[in-house]
Amino acid sequence: LPNPPFFNLNAFVLDSVGDTLTDRVVNWTVGDTTIALLNSPTGPGVAIIGRKAGLAVVIATVSGHADTARILVIRPTIRTIALSPDTGTLVVPNASVGITATPKDSLNQPLNDRIVHWLSLDTAVATVSDTTGLSVTLTGKISGTARVVAASEGVTDTATFHVVVPTVSRVVFVNPGGSPPPDTTPLLFHTSRQLGAVPQDSNGTPLSRVVTFSSSDSTVLLPQSQAFVSDITFFIVTGNAVGSSTLSATAGAATATWHSSVYSVAYSAVSAANDEGCALAGGALYCWRNNGYPHAIAKASGIVSISSDGTHGCGLDGTGAAKCWGDNGAGQLGSFGASSYDTAVAVLGGGLYSQIDAGLQHTCAATAAGAAWCWGNNTQGQVGSDDSTNFEINQPTAVAGGLVFSSVSAGGNHSCGLTNAGAAYCWGLNSNGQLGNGGVGAIVRHPVPVSGGLTFASISAGYTHSCALTAAGVAYCWGDNSDGALGTGDTSAHNTPIPVSGGLTFTAIAAGWSFTCGIATGGTVYCWGRNSQGSLGNGTSNPSHSPTPITGALTFQTITAGGGSQASCGMTTGGVAYCWGTGAIGIPLGYSLTPVKVPGQP
Repeated sequence: LPNPPFFNLNAFVLDSVGDTLTDRVVNWTVGDTTIALLNSPTGPGVAIIGRKAGLAVVIATVSGHADTARILVIRPTIRTIALSPDTGTLVVPNASVGITATPKDSLNQPLNDRIVHWLSLDTAVATVSDTTGLSVTLTGKISGTARVVAASEGVTDTATFHVVVPTVSRVVFVNPGGSPPPDTTPLLFHTSRQLGAVPQDSNGTPLSRVVTFSSSDSTVLLPQSQAFVSDITFFIVTGNAVGSSTLSATAGAATATWHSSVYSVAYSAVSAANDEGCALAGGALYCWRNNGYPHAIAKASGIVSISSDGTHGCGLDGTGAAKCWGDNGAGQLGSFGASSYDTAVAVLGGGLYSQIDAGLQHTCAATAAGAAWCWGNNTQGQVGSDDSTNFEINQPTAVAGGLVFSSVSAGGNHSCGLTNAGAAYCWGLNSNGQLGNGGVGAIVRHPVPVSGGLTFASISAGYTHSCALTAAGVAYCWGDNSDGALGTGDTSAHNTPIPVSGGLTFTAIAAGWSFTCGIATGGTVYCWGRNSQGSLGNGTSNPSHSPTPITGALTFQTITAGGGSQASCGMTTGGVAYCWGTGAIGIPLGYSLTPVKVPGQP
């Protein structure tokens, strides 16, 4: 027993002259079934399966004749145990090896039914995964010699492995993707950047080691919030003050350094958009998205005015040439080419404009001569070209009607403009009366006059409503009012202009996504409408059906509102950019109920 665990036995039936009779049935029995079993009760031959040591008496019977065989069942003794492998080197980390034990008898036959016991003689150096079984895994821990003993029925064998813990030869800084080199550009004040550090051995193999970070001046650069992924230790570094500093990453006896400086900017303009915003500073354009920090937009130098909404933005340089950046899924960048959020691309046609406004998925601009042009999503007629066949317009297209506009405003799925005489016109989707012409529901693909005969000094198209200011600063709104965006004190919709309640006069107004903000005479910002994500900036998330002041003793000179989100931004009279709602950045919730200074400013 057990190799092989059976014995084949055949019976030959002979007649009186010694000839074999092959047509007879042979019946088989065994005397003690605890010692051996038969694989079949009949047949010319059987296999005798040994169960324990002893004498098995097997009887074959045919027609009253019988013969007996005596089989001695023995249990072979283990003579040796073979370990495979029985030597080797384990390199920490990920230092493990599978070891298999094979007990063998005196004939060198494997005895795989035996129980093998395992023991690591050097548990501080390496440990085994189990104490019994034909195989185990040996895992190295520290440098040294690891001896593993396998034992079965008094026989043992020992495997010896050398465990090696490589020395850290260097530390390499990597970017968030895990590959070098890291970003070494200067860090904007009050913003953060993620870096990683990888310890390596002399062959450049990554090592799982503890990395500690320090700064030569933590008032300038502060490393914090470590996280370990595979062999990389990631950390966040924040610019705390303007200046220069050196970061050190140390593992074992190796240290790497990363030099950076922190700088500040003075923003000259800010614009809110769909969960993002953009700001101008010294000829450079900075944008942020999804609660990220401001970063410079490539190829955007020279831009002097900006407008952002939806997931794109546009601006004009000093000559009036237009550039746009961000999503171009509906042609809102005015370009046929592929777009990148970090790249500003020139709007096709080479036109020069005096004013530009980015909507949810379209853009409109006006020339100094008063010609209005729009491009982008035209499914609801928001481009105003009187075209009902082209729903994605990738280059500037003239607004139909030949009107002379002093300004234009692109909203959610509609647009509005003011003529030189102050008459308001709107076009596009009129689902909630946002065109202000007394109708509801119809799509109008060309400019129609806003009812009421009022003249205005400025106009703003929101998501599903519109607002405008008279020359005297009286605010009027029309369209959707389900969240109180019209500021009338109630939630009744109006498809013609209706004055905002409260008797305030305003110097600027911005219609957003079911909310509106305006700068009252004196510089205080008032907002009204939807407020679930802080778009009113008053410290609560409760809607307001009439103007309510934002929190803080701040006075503003400009105000913008996101037509596709609850984002608000503005420039104070002191030239500081603030945002609130989903336009705020660096906020754990992703939005702020009160105004937050845009990072980067002193």
